[in-house]
Amino acid sequence: MTTFTEGLHPCESLVSEANGERSREAVIIAGNVTPCMVLGRVTASGDYVPLNPAASDGSEAAAGISYGAYDGSSADVSGVAFVRDCEHAADIVDFGSANTAQIATATTQLAALGIILR
Repeated sequence: MTTFTEGLHPCESLVSEANGERSREAVIIAGNVTPCMVLGRVTASGDYVPLNPAASDGSEAAAGISYGAYDGSSADVSGVAFVRDCEHAADIVDFGSANTAQIATATTQLAALGIILR
């Protein structure tokens, strides 16, 4: 029997958000982003990219969680991210290649934005 593995759906990690979709923001994505991925924000451009704890361009700090999948690897694309006042399921959120200490730091940074991981 063939086994299929289904990927994450847009917004799958969301537990709750502020009224009127106040938690979401239209953003520019520069990189390949999957649903529920923790994002950093490049200081110089303001673009959102996958969290990169080893960087020093602003993307080392957690700035939000992606709503869906966006491929901005060859050119910037418009997307949606949760950037404030919401709750997400911690076991679904994707921290990429971050290690345990980096995940703890990113979780604290998200909490400072009002993004709580449950």
